[in-house]
Amino acid sequence: MAKAIREYSLPELMERIEEIFNANPEPIKDFNGVVQYDVHGEETGTYQHFFKDGTLTIKEGVETHRMSPWPYHTIILRNFY
Repeated sequence: MAKAIREYSLPELMERIEEIFNANPEPIKDFNGVVQYDVHGEETGTYQHFFKDGTLTIKEGVETHRMSPWPYHTIILRNFY
């Protein structure tokens, strides 16, 4: 018998969410992006959900992406002006 949602620890729940999305990638097949959750309550944690090419990868903690200002300005100017 499957666990009820309240029986999962936060890390177990994130693992289960990743399994479910990757077993049925159709809803996320055209979505590429990162979503961050800061969870508060009985358990706390920060999780990032990386969606890419129909695959979901969940990582605990914060992964930062750094870019020097020059390429950033070039991207903005090229795409918006």
